[in-house]
Amino acid sequence: MAANSFTGVRPKLKIFAHGAIVEIAGLAGRADLNGQQALVLGWASEPRRWAVHVETGGEEVRVKPRNLLLKVPASGAVPANDEEEEPCMLERETGSALYV
Repeated sequence: MAANSFTGVRPKLKIFAHGAIVEIAGLAGRADLNGQQALVLGWASEPRRWAVHVETGGEEVRVKPRNLLLKVPASGAVPANDEEEEPCMLERETGSALYV
């Protein structure tokens, strides 16, 4: 196995850290949320979407990874959550979310 490979990680899956700020984009059914900034709360294994807290209005929604754009990486350590089934990785030196 190569030194940079990860097991159990799907190619092209956007990985965000809890606390990152993202922008919602490309939603058809909830176009009112497009362009809104949100705080990443965590991965919801069912329905396989990121749970985010929308800054304007305070609504919590679940959004497909392809509909989120990283604006501000999370800072500090990522809290462990044994219930998460999907991997969450954070580049420790920069605090940037890793895209795999």
